[in-house]
Formats: sequence, structure tokens, C-alpha cells
Amino acid sequence: MEKAQKTAAEKDPLARAKALIREGKYDVAEIMLSEALATHKSGDAYRNLALIFRARGNTEQAAAFLDEALALDENDDAALALMGELYFDEGDAAQAIGPYVLAIAKNPAQLAYKQRFLELAGSAAFHKYNDMIAGALASCLATPDLDCSRAQILWYTLLTSEPEFKQIYKF
Repeated sequence: MEKAQKTAAEKDPLARAKALIREGKYDVAEIMLSEALATHKSGDAYRNLALIFRARGNTEQAAAFLDEALALDENDDAALALMGELYFDEGDAAQAIGPYVLAIAKNPAQLAYKQRFLELAGSAAFHKYNDMIAGALASCLATPDLDCSRAQILWYTLLTSEPEFKQIYKF
């Protein structure tokens, strides 16, 4: 039985491509993913192509593949998180926060998204209140064993930019 499962995995171009990506064999993996996409459009395949192109430094093409993945499934939290990383790679940490906020909303159980959100947003100052960012931060604060100490500036700027809070405390 185990041998039959292994043989099936070896024949699956998507599974093989993922293994090749982990090994750093991007050219062969790209071919395998193209084969997988030729028979079945898959957000997973597009997301893995994005990983390849990100590794090669082609963030524009990587973003295009993530757009394809998200067109197939707008709830693809892994594609959203990877889009955030592309923004960060381009030096735009502030823009990287948005995709992580969306990824947390889609999959609040994913601790890695929350950790990365806190890393990115922890030193950001917001001048306008944003419900989605506040929601992501609240989700982080409600997560046991998640160190939210980096979010002090974020928490402060969110509170002081919230209109009702400003009226009460005269900010």
C-alpha cells in the first residue's frame, strides 16, 4: 500500500514539483507545474510557480501567478501571505501588511501569518483608523502564546486614530 502511494505521488506533477522546489531545482519544477496546469488549473500550481519566480528575483511574474491563484480562489490565504512577502521583497513593508491582514481574516488559525503581520505592522504608524487592521491585531492579541509586544506602536496609533476614541480622550 505504501509503495502504491509513493508511486502515485511520483506520477503527480504537482507533488513532484513541490519536492523539486524544496531541493532548489526550479527549472525542472517549472516544467512540472506547467504540465500540471495544462491538465488542471490549480491555485496550488500557480502559487508554486510564484515561489519559483520569487526565488529567481522576478517579483512581477510571481505576482502575476499569485493573481491567477487568487482568481481561482479568493480565499487562498497562502497566496495572500506570499503576495505580502512580494511587497516586502520590493521594499514596501507598509503595503505588505494588507495581504497579511486578509490572510489572517481567511485563516485565523495560521500562527505564521499573525507573527509576520506583527513583524511588519509592529513599527508602522497609521494616521487613519482601519477596521481590518484592528481586527487582525485583535485576532493576534486573542492568540495564546503569541508575543504581541512588537505591536505597541500599532495598537497605540490604531486607538488614537479611531474617531470615537479621539472624542473621548481629546486626541
